[in-house]
Amino acid sequence: MSAGLPLVGAILAVVTSTATSCAPRSAVTRVAGDGATLYAFVNRGWESGTWARSVDEGRSWGPGSAPVGLTSEPSRSPFIDPGPSGPEEACALDGTCWRLRDQRTIERLSPGGNWVEEFQLSDAQYRGISTGCVGGHIGILGSIAVAEGASHSTVVASYGANGVLLREDDGRWVSKRVLSAGPFGNMASGKVGFFAMLLFGPILAIAMLLFGRRRWPSWRRGLAVIGTGWLITITALGVIGFLAGPDINPAHLIGRAAIAGAVVTAIAATVVARRPLPSAAAGPGPLIPNRPDRG
Repeated sequence: MSAGLPLVGAILAVVTSTATSCAPRSAVTRVAGDGATLYAFVNRGWESGTWARSVDEGRSWGPGSAPVGLTSEPSRSPFIDPGPSGPEEACALDGTCWRLRDQRTIERLSPGGNWVEEFQLSDAQYRGISTGCVGGHIGILGSIAVAEGASHSTVVASYGANGVLLREDDGRWVSKRVLSAGPFGNMASGKVGFFAMLLFGPILAIAMLLFGRRRWPSWRRGLAVIGTGWLITITALGVIGFLAGPDINPAHLIGRAAIAGAVVTAIAATVVARRPLPSAAAGPGPLIPNRPDRG
């Protein structure tokens, strides 16, 4: 058991360093409109940012060059929220305008009317749209733009790590993914996978104590295998997530890693625990004949 302590200590060190490191997610920090085309600038943390464009009224986005009159902005630190980085008010050809307020609210002004609130973020919602680093809330409602289509206007606002907010025809604002920035979809499965990853080690250890201790001679070694396999799974997930970057769906990654790690660890621990103890397997030692007494 003492021979495995250095390995466990090394794994814990890697887990700690991985957990405390910062691998920022991409975030849309600015949007623009040029005719019927919409543009969004994606800040990719430490990497160079890139422009994306949409020619179908914001429903889908692909790589693109900067719109006329704008250049690609330098990527900013994911640790600092620079505030709004583009126009906070935009108007359509029919005179309807939209504006951003305090990076929390979107308001609309009809011709001859008053400003009315259409969308609002609570403080908790604002904090939840993070690039993964402390204070990394860049791009959230920091820029708004209008594109003029053949039949109507399309309005989008930058939504940080959640991509962009697109205004539907009925006045609802919905989140849309832009390249590597935005929600992946079903994050509930990711939460389930995350808790499964954290809990499978203790659960397997409890099962080994309850059922293996009375049946299998090497159950203590099985416990050591469970602890090592659990820590290796957590470490591997952290390393893979760090190297893979923001384009990998964490829900799929965590879920699959937790399942694979739990299955492999359970099988290995069972095989090791069922082995006979070394002393029993070795049997009695060689017989040494008695030497006759001299004297």
